[in-house]
Amino acid sequence: KKGRARNMDDNNKSQTTNLCNQLVGAGTTITLGVVALIFGKKYDDSECDHPLAEWLIILGIVSLASAGLQILGLIFACFSACSEKGTLTNTIATIIYILILLASLIVVIISIVWAVLGGIWRWGSDNNQDTCPHELKLVMEIILIIMIVMYVILVFIITLTCCCLV
Repeated sequence: KKGRARNMDDNNKSQTTNLCNQLVGAGTTITLGVVALIFGKKYDDSECDHPLAEWLIILGIVSLASAGLQILGLIFACFSACSEKGTLTNTIATIIYILILLASLIVVIISIVWAVLGGIWRWGSDNNQDTCPHELKLVMEIILIIMIVMYVILVFIITLTCCCLV
C-alpha cells in the first residue's frame, strides 16, 4: 500500500508541477504579447527598411493566441483527467485537447518562423543605412532575446521530460 500511495503522491506532484509550468508559460506569453502589441502600436516604422512595428503587432497577436490555447489546453486536460475513462465526456474532452495541442503546435511553428524573420530583419539589415527609431529596434531586440531564451528553455524542458520518462 505504501508503494501505491507514494506513486500517487509522485503523480500528483508531477501534475502540479506541470500545471505550474503551464501557468507560468501562459503568463510569460501573455506579457510578451501585450508588450509587443503596445510597442508595435506606439512606433511608426515608415522610415524603416522593414515593417518592424507590424512585426511586433503580429507577434503580439500570435503570442496571445498561443497563451489562449495553453489555457484552453489546461482546461480540457483537466476535464479529460477528471472524467471517468470511457465516458462520452472523457472522449470529447480528450479529442478537443488533442485538437488544441495540434493548433498550439501550428502556432508555435508560426511563432518560430516569425521570430527568425524578425531576427533577419533586425540584425541582418545594414544598420548604418537604417533610419528606424532606436527605441523600436531596442524593443525588438529585447523581445527577440526573450523569445530565444523561452525556446531554449522549452527545448530543454522537452528534452529533460523525454529523458526522464524513458
